[in-house]
Amino acid sequence: MKLKLGKNDLFNFPQSRKLIMHIDMNSYFATCEQQANPAWRGRPLGVCSYLHPKGTIIAASKEAKEIGIGLGTKVWEAKLKYPGIVLVRDDPTKYRVITERINNIFADYTDEIDKYSIDESFLKFKLKNKNCKLQDDVGAGLPRPGDEYGNAEVYEHDEVDDVVNIAKNIKQRIKLEVGDWLTCSVGVAPTKFLAKTGSDFKKPDGLTVIDEKNVDEILGQLELVDIWGISWGLKRQLNALGIFQPLDIKYAKPSFLLKKMGKVGYFLWSRLNGLEIDQMIVNKEEKRKSIGHSYTLLRKTASKDELARILMKLCEKMGRRLRKRGKTAQVCWVGWRYTFGGGFARQEKMDRTTDDSWEIFRHVYGHLAGRVLHDQVSKVFVSVCGLETKKLQLCFFDDVLKKDRITRSMDKINDKYGEFTVVRGALNEWSEQISDRVAFGN
Repeated sequence: MKLKLGKNDLFNFPQSRKLIMHIDMNSYFATCEQQANPAWRGRPLGVCSYLHPKGTIIAASKEAKEIGIGLGTKVWEAKLKYPGIVLVRDDPTKYRVITERINNIFADYTDEIDKYSIDESFLKFKLKNKNCKLQDDVGAGLPRPGDEYGNAEVYEHDEVDDVVNIAKNIKQRIKLEVGDWLTCSVGVAPTKFLAKTGSDFKKPDGLTVIDEKNVDEILGQLELVDIWGISWGLKRQLNALGIFQPLDIKYAKPSFLLKKMGKVGYFLWSRLNGLEIDQMIVNKEEKRKSIGHSYTLLRKTASKDELARILMKLCEKMGRRLRKRGKTAQVCWVGWRYTFGGGFARQEKMDRTTDDSWEIFRHVYGHLAGRVLHDQVSKVFVSVCGLETKKLQLCFFDDVLKKDRITRSMDKINDKYGEFTVVRGALNEWSEQISDRVAFGN
């Protein structure tokens, strides 16, 4: 039997007996800095990885965005546009602590949380069956600040308004319990995609609910590039097919999009029609398949000694992440990019699985030592994959237990007093600081 769908029938599928809430912190890193230093509030502010003139702004306050200074603006360019702009180095530890406090608030309402990035999360809420009789008044039982809420995973909500009240509650609790200068935009919808669309619809500090009644009205106010997943390149491809607005995708024939664009076109059509194809990913760290770091050199170099020290630091950071998660790695990967284009990349399976930073570096350095550098290097990359749960295997020719105890002791010291408080002797004379970095993405 062939299924025919009406205009809004997709929103009435059984899948819609849930709601997804997307919470996006506004101008997050910049707002965290303004929260920590009240003198910076209300002023254009940019957070940078480096304060060098060629450094790049990785987060801008809403005041900076209003005068045309945003993500990707160079430091020199920002000062030219607005000489009085406040520019600060990023502080990953501060952002992680604030994020943890915010995530603790989310956990009071549901156990199904997809931490999409450091400043974005998806929360899933189950709705009761429409035939179930409501036992309590609407809104009764909503957790409040300080309430004990130990049954979040089975809590069900009878009405959309119930979930909207939770969104308002979360926004209020972030201000009261984390910081009064922090704001977030929230979208509530039957799917992750539409929830993300809702949170992007009104910024900053917005709250938008998307359902079958207003989905066309909201999509009609958006451009193609406003849609999650549509880049400028994809926009040009869609324009060539006669598609210029999001609603053109929604009401196009899926067979046409599938034929002209492949699965990308079909997925776009599905998302805009309310089909859930983006699954919630809970406990993302447990499912992680690789761990890696990259570093852009402030001072470009062709010196193998300098590059080796950088790679050693990156391997040490990578090893700490492995040990913190109780994982070992089987495969390592190293690469670098030259200043004027081109580069090198190679993958190698190690002799045995390991979480030892020095062991990983030994394999990485072998590729650097055996290559001729054709130009100055501007960026280096390292990563490991083939992750397994750690199992300590003894060896007749190596005191594995002693090495493991020393490594764990160094980790404890660095956890307490800061990254690289205790380092290997090979790094003792390294002058260029490789700062901690916090990722935006998952």
